[in-house]
Amino acid sequence: METFTIVEEAIAAVNKFVALPESEKTLDEAKRVTAMMDEAGKFIAEASEAMYSDLQSSISHDQERREILKEELEEVNAGVLHLARRSDGALQFRDYINKTEDDQNEGTSDEGVVLTNEMQFEDVEEVRHRRRKEHLGRGGKRDKIPHTSVIGSGL
Repeated sequence: METFTIVEEAIAAVNKFVALPESEKTLDEAKRVTAMMDEAGKFIAEASEAMYSDLQSSISHDQERREILKEELEEVNAGVLHLARRSDGALQFRDYINKTEDDQNEGTSDEGVVLTNEMQFEDVEEVRHRRRKEHLGRGGKRDKIPHTSVIGSGL
C-alpha cells in the first residue's frame, strides 16, 4: 500500500494545485508539486523495470522449460519408436515360428502331437531285447550286450 501512496499523494497535490485560484498559486508550491510528480515518476519507472525484469526472467524460464520438455518429448518419441520396432520384430518372429510350426505339423491331427521315432521313449528292457536279437542275428554269441553299445562297432 505504501507504494501507491507516493503516486496518490502526487496526484492529490496536482489536483489541489490545479483547484487553487490563480492568485493563490505560488512558485514554491509549483516546485513542490513538480518534485512530487518527479518522485512518483521515478517510483513508477523503478517498479516497471522490476516488473519487466521479472517478466523477462519468467519468459526465459518458460523458454528453458519448453526446451527441456521438447527434449523429453523427443526422447519419449524415440523410445516409442524403438519399442514399436522391437514389437514389430517380435511379431514377425512369432509369425515365423507359427508358420514353421504349421509347416512341421502338416499331416498331423489337431487332437494330439504325433511323435517321431526319435522322440518316442522306449522301455530299457525292450531296447536290450532288441539289441540282443540284432547281435544274435549277426552271428554273435549269447553274451550280454550293454544297452549303450553300438551294434557292429565291437564296443
